[in-house]
Amino acid sequence: MAPKTILLKGDPLLKQAKATAVAITPGYLLQIDSVAGQVEAHSTSGGNAAKLFAMENSWVGGEIGTAYAVSAEVMYVSARPGDEIYAMLADDENVVRGDYLESDGDGALRKVVQIDAADSAAILINPASVVGVALEAVDLSATANTTDARIKIEIV
Repeated sequence: MAPKTILLKGDPLLKQAKATAVAITPGYLLQIDSVAGQVEAHSTSGGNAAKLFAMENSWVGGEIGTAYAVSAEVMYVSARPGDEIYAMLADDENVVRGDYLESDGDGALRKVVQIDAADSAAILINPASVVGVALEAVDLSATANTTDARIKIEIV
């Protein structure tokens, strides 16, 4: 059975702020807008990321599938290492348990891209981009799905 909440385990800091000009779905990785201090979906693929995740608005009966409207007050958490989150995974991803995850640039997560520098051991492109590790396998490759879906992750 799929979880009905974004925070699965842990004790993150609960916060709230207005959404910017785009609707926000619970489970999105967020960033703080640099001008107005509002929150928006994290917008840099593989970029540095604070572990901020939009929560469902349970105060007014919102569920994890209910997006926040533009300029609405968004409930979100600043997750800590060990917290478990039911995050959004980007379309076309194929993730197995233990894969590291980073921003896909639209609020969803993707598998961390690694490089092999001159046949040496693989290294991370940007360690500050890693927000969590997959706790389950989810296959959203082109033959399996066509939209973002959710994945259980542990914050690192």
